[in-house]
Amino acid sequence: MGHVAAGGEPFMLTPLVIAMPEPMAEALGYPETPIGFADLVALSKNEEGWAAYGHPEWGPFRLGKTNPNFSTSGLNFTIAQYYAATGKTSGLTIEDLERADAQQFATDVESAVVHYGDTTLTFLNNWYRADARDTALGYVSAVAVEEKSIIDYNSGNPDGILSDGEEPKPPRVPLVAIYPKEGTLFSDNPFFVIGEDWVTAEQRAAAEVFLAYIQRPENQQKVLQFGFRPANPSVEVGAPIVAANGVDPDQPQAELEVPDGPVLTAVLDAWAEQRKTARVLVVLDVSGSMGEDAGNGQTKLDLAKQAAQSSLDQFKDDDEVGLWVFTTDIDQNGEITGDDFFTELVPVSRIGDNRESLRRQIDAYFPLNGTPLYDVTAAAHQAMKDTYDPSMINAVVMLTDGVNDDGDTGDDADQLSSLVSSLRSGSEGSTAQPVRVFTISYGADADTPTLKRIAEATNAALYDASDPQTIEQVFTNVVSNF
Repeated sequence: MGHVAAGGEPFMLTPLVIAMPEPMAEALGYPETPIGFADLVALSKNEEGWAAYGHPEWGPFRLGKTNPNFSTSGLNFTIAQYYAATGKTSGLTIEDLERADAQQFATDVESAVVHYGDTTLTFLNNWYRADARDTALGYVSAVAVEEKSIIDYNSGNPDGILSDGEEPKPPRVPLVAIYPKEGTLFSDNPFFVIGEDWVTAEQRAAAEVFLAYIQRPENQQKVLQFGFRPANPSVEVGAPIVAANGVDPDQPQAELEVPDGPVLTAVLDAWAEQRKTARVLVVLDVSGSMGEDAGNGQTKLDLAKQAAQSSLDQFKDDDEVGLWVFTTDIDQNGEITGDDFFTELVPVSRIGDNRESLRRQIDAYFPLNGTPLYDVTAAAHQAMKDTYDPSMINAVVMLTDGVNDDGDTGDDADQLSSLVSSLRSGSEGSTAQPVRVFTISYGADADTPTLKRIAEATNAALYDASDPQTIEQVFTNVVSNF
């Protein structure tokens, strides 16, 4: 077995920061007052929310955070919050993680999370769309991201990628970087030489020459144009890392030490128990087209069932999960009728008590009739709002492989516009009870643009499984939000 050489040399860096809309940061005393994790915990626990700072219209403090199993920024944030809980900047230990006060501190941080996610782009893109509607302050209060992402966002490029012909448009409300006063971690891009027998002495020497080349000041200067900091300390940090872009070249004041392997494992294990609990309704399409061949002698429904069943193991026992299947002319008992469009197979309930029941019920269904996409979206969203629990992540996961086909002869565009308007009205504002609808566009014939509109109307995300063979990984990515 080969190995990677130790001691990789970074060639560019970016620190983890807490992105906040500038008015919210200013309400907390930015930029004069240092802000840290303890301040966020206090705000998240304050029942008045932003009203305690004179802004009841902003509602409760809402935190966006990525899943540390999938995201570097999510992992760095989780490490940093444990350091903040213990008052350390280095030497984090498993014993530190087991302290009751550290566990409570971490639980308090997680309690403010709106949902998790596999990348920060979900939050940044949603924030940008909300900003275009002048509702950015009602979506989320803070998101743990890397400094580079704030520079991209404020330039009008929230995902960091400009397509051909795309003109960046700066947001109405810019984001600013909060550098936690307790300290933060840097993400780096290290240069390694592979430690394999087939790597010759000549190749190693060439690698060393290349490493020296990219560390030259004139080459290190080039990383700045992409929003990164040079790794060579002799190169001054400059534009675009300037105050005008919401960032501070003189921060952070304290850098946290990356814990060793066993402690990192313990951090992830602790987070799995302390993360915010979820209430999720899984809604699966069982229309006739799900019976189409997906390769290897399996139908699309076969693969979707397997993926859904496997994803159940990612939920912790206290999460609540329910299951609906939908198609036209199916009643609440699964009988074929002339009017209904979904069946509740398992009510939303503690998954530790119903995991095997969910697996069996998922396995029992077969392809049936049409695809009442709009009707079932509205019904599932409303069902979760009717039972909304503010202490949990409330969401719908909906998988479909087709377009809306409910037998209604009305104007399809009008139906969709009405649905999107209804979904959006309940997702933002100080009194919102946000139920996010994460959609999975499954197979080549799924109506991806419509599913994208549905997800974005609830500040969630679309996941693309146009190749049915990818559905297992896609389900894993979707469930990373919870």
